[in-house]
Amino acid sequence: MRIHDLPSAPHRGGRPRRRPGVSGLRSAVRALPPAAWLIATLLLSRVAAAVELRTYSITVDPAQFQSILDNPEENLYLDCTFEYGDSTWNNVRIRLRGESSREYPKKSFKINFDADARFFGRDKINLISEWKDPTYSREYLSYDLFHRAGLPASRTWFARFYVNGEYLGLYLDVENIDEHFLAMTSLDNGSSIYKADGNRSMLTPQDPEGVWQKKTNEETGEYDLLDLIDWLAATPDETFFQGLEERFEVNTLARAIAVNSLVGNSSTYYHNYFLVHDLDRGGKWAWLPWDMDRTFVFWSNSDEPEYFRCGHPLYRRINALLRRCWRDKTMRGLIFQHLDGMLDSLFVESYYQEVTDTLATLLRDAVEEDTLKQYTLQDFQDYLARIPSDV
Repeated sequence: MRIHDLPSAPHRGGRPRRRPGVSGLRSAVRALPPAAWLIATLLLSRVAAAVELRTYSITVDPAQFQSILDNPEENLYLDCTFEYGDSTWNNVRIRLRGESSREYPKKSFKINFDADARFFGRDKINLISEWKDPTYSREYLSYDLFHRAGLPASRTWFARFYVNGEYLGLYLDVENIDEHFLAMTSLDNGSSIYKADGNRSMLTPQDPEGVWQKKTNEETGEYDLLDLIDWLAATPDETFFQGLEERFEVNTLARAIAVNSLVGNSSTYYHNYFLVHDLDRGGKWAWLPWDMDRTFVFWSNSDEPEYFRCGHPLYRRINALLRRCWRDKTMRGLIFQHLDGMLDSLFVESYYQEVTDTLATLLRDAVEEDTLKQYTLQDFQDYLARIPSDV
């Protein structure tokens, strides 16, 4: 058994090293117009990560662990050891994560690793309980579509999770958006990362204090985010697209909005997303998805679709960036081009039939043995089987 008390060579101080190859190709692809991007993406989509079911185990003081379960409103970290495969990590800490999910019978967790003994380069693991999703798979499928569309997004892995030898259930491990994530993409390592963490993180001057968290370059302040918010609030419609081109890669943003729409990620209109500001290469911003557990449906498992239109009075009180992109004729045209292309290529029934068949087999036993799940094994199989015909 290997004990991870020393850093691996690629992460001994400084910024994480960038992965060559795919990230560079994706960067070049994002510069293409929609039609060419679609052709290139169909080729690149073959490199999407395979579905994987891991096993994670921690050892922690039982009384202390029960205490954090009994006090879900607190962010108390507990010391623990972490095991994966034949390796053990010491000096690890665990706490509860999430907002509404803290009240679920099956909790979600954040696991932090020592800076000198990372988990394959990562210093955090986000374990999502997927308690509200009978398929356990909607968040995975949403990230999968972002990846197949050639867009930067967190990687994900399914995992059985054990605490002191007891099986807590099937979870989804979602990669943290941080410096290591940047190094694994075409985004610049020195970029500033902002998390839209609280409700009403809508890029308006009226955003409540504290809803934005700056994750990198904290010492430089938030002037760039404030400048973006001021621009969104003040710029007239006539010059919006020109200003958008100066601040974002518009093809990338249009494609991200299109994917976001296809998976039905409605919560991102008021929180649960990241903004990444590349300070060194043109000063462009990038929009990244986060917490996509309520996708492919709208907060329920109803068969009835939810409709959302730009003209509704409530629309004026949602995310300023997305609202203005949808209302701008040129940007809306780009979004529709990407939507049309993906509806004929990436977002198709045949692909989802294949991947849900794989998930049904891979996850069956882990779901059946999950005693904290809200739904039955039959629900898992039935709802998962419906996804291909629903796309």
